[in-house]
Amino acid sequence: MEKLSMAATIFCAVVLAALAARRRSWSTPLSFNFGGVHEMNQTHLCNTTKIYVVNGQLPGPTIHVTDGDTVVVHVVNRLPHGLTIHWHGVRQIRSCWSDGAGFVTECPIPPGGKHMYRFNVTGQVGTLWWHAHVTCLRATVAGAFIIRPKGGRYPFPTPAKDVPIIIGEWWQLDLVELDKRMHDGNFADNPLSATINGKLGDLKNCSGKPEESFVLDVVRGETYLLRIVNTALFSEYYFKVAGHTFTVVGADGYYLTPYKTNMAYTLSRLYFRNIQTLVIA
Repeated sequence: MEKLSMAATIFCAVVLAALAARRRSWSTPLSFNFGGVHEMNQTHLCNTTKIYVVNGQLPGPTIHVTDGDTVVVHVVNRLPHGLTIHWHGVRQIRSCWSDGAGFVTECPIPPGGKHMYRFNVTGQVGTLWWHAHVTCLRATVAGAFIIRPKGGRYPFPTPAKDVPIIIGEWWQLDLVELDKRMHDGNFADNPLSATINGKLGDLKNCSGKPEESFVLDVVRGETYLLRIVNTALFSEYYFKVAGHTFTVVGADGYYLTPYKTNMAYTLSRLYFRNIQTLVIA
């Protein structure tokens, strides 16, 4: 009887310790504030277009976390229609209700409504992304989701800097109207330009004023980790830096056996939408 009582005591102690450890791991989350998903106007290519953004940013804010972190994101919907935010590629282990798939894991956040997403990123590293999961709003309501390894220990030489490269598209058409047309079977519309980190590039010149380009200042001989994310609605994109080769080290939240290439290829579907490459300046 005493042996049974001792075994029960040990079992209870182990269970309590495990629960305490789990509670500690969830007690200090990293909190991010999407305090305003709203409309705003931007002028490009001689036209002013209504777009949809988070916190006034295009692309949206980058989320930086570390393997093992608990993530909390507070979303306020200031749009005139429903919205959800999907954490693309995050393994929702015991947190599927935070996946953000509209009409699948949750009802959309109503206009003026608030919602809190909470999930853990243990066992994942690399470059993922987040985006709106209702209508075509993900063309602009999107951003990078970066999970770094514990202690900053990469299975490749530590880069001098890592840089999100968000490939997107500029649509002159209102994205809500675009979605309606597609539901009616009309797929004739196309974006006016590709973008890198929200910039259309100085090859576009309207009324004598070139568009801005994304510029990355580098130091010759240093190695940079480019986190390439394709947020386009449909298109695949090739990414190249003139006179340089890449070492591809990861894709979609997983490390790869490194290989060299002079061009990175990103799909607009589920796989190989996010590429990690090393490039030496």
